[in-house]
Amino acid sequence: MKKLRNFFKNIFLIKMLYHCIKDFIYSLFYKTFLCNFFYDFNLNEVIENNKKYTLVPCHNGTGGTITYLNNKYSGKINILVLRNHISGGKDFLYSIENFETHKKIFIKPENIYKISSYIKDIKIVSLESYMSLKFLFNFFKSLNVQITYDLHDFHCIWIYAHLVQNNIYLDEEHVRKAEFIYGFRKITFEKWHALWSDFLNCVQDIFAFSESSKNIFSTSFPEYKEKVKVTPHSLDYINCGKIKNINKKLTIGIFGLIRASDKGCYVLKDFLNFSKDKDFNIFLFGELAEDCKVYSENIFYKGLYNVSELDKIISGNGISAVLFPSIWPETFSYLVSELIFTGVPVACFNIGAQAEKVSEYKMGEIIKDFSNESIFAALESAHKKGIEYYG
Repeated sequence: MKKLRNFFKNIFLIKMLYHCIKDFIYSLFYKTFLCNFFYDFNLNEVIENNKKYTLVPCHNGTGGTITYLNNKYSGKINILVLRNHISGGKDFLYSIENFETHKKIFIKPENIYKISSYIKDIKIVSLESYMSLKFLFNFFKSLNVQITYDLHDFHCIWIYAHLVQNNIYLDEEHVRKAEFIYGFRKITFEKWHALWSDFLNCVQDIFAFSESSKNIFSTSFPEYKEKVKVTPHSLDYINCGKIKNINKKLTIGIFGLIRASDKGCYVLKDFLNFSKDKDFNIFLFGELAEDCKVYSENIFYKGLYNVSELDKIISGNGISAVLFPSIWPETFSYLVSELIFTGVPVACFNIGAQAEKVSEYKMGEIIKDFSNESIFAALESAHKKGIEYYG
């Protein structure tokens, strides 16, 4: 037991050393003249002196948040999207993109106040990737403009934006006990909550996209419950058709970018192992983390797909029930909305906006727990509802 403790202690020290070395290297590059050779810092490329802009902070990733960003702001004028570009233990570099011209420049945190006089309001899409939140919050507040905050994820509740750690969803009790250590920094839930509570006090409106999200937010910040407005995303972009009938044989479909534990990749890995060589087929469209793939004659990996072809993909492959494996409380879930639009039976876990939608869907089924048997039983039940509906 002593050797085991020493092993984990050494691993912890190695991680701390790694972060310290990374911060040192980043500082050496991004805080000196070296980065000037690689990045364009000319603000005039994205800002005109006689204009005022809406500042839209967003993360650097992919998924539904970026779909929302593009749907809402593409084609709009005077939009500046602020993103974190390089982060270590703190932010080293931001990017600013003019969404109308698609021109992008970079700016160091110490220079970000140079854009202050050009900002008329702030519409926060996501802040989940930023480390220097206190610095950014002070900057936002200093502008003395209207601020709105979109509840795409739950970064305001805990540093793990999807409330998933070590492949487990963190409920309220576990979040309140949570700690995050980065290098020599230790962040507790109390410190995190106080930081966000102070900032949210300056936010005029908070937009949630489901009742589930509003309830989760309000549990952590009951004092700001009245600021929350539930405004579902527009689904006007969906241009696929609807399926006309359903395969009488159970054939399981799985869609989406399932790259990490929050999206259910390890739950899915277990289910794929459970399904090996069974008398039903599984088709996966999208991406699955490589270490979670299971190979069998009845499991097919089909790659990325186009939403406009979703109904044809479902019908063409005989998919008769879809598993949505996400284990975090999705704040809206474009994918579940798209699947329901096509008319295919859907099963998901009892959490978040996905359960809110699926529980009200005539061919939806809620999975009672994370066991393979429960997953399969829910898919069978959803399939049966589909057969009854389509006849």
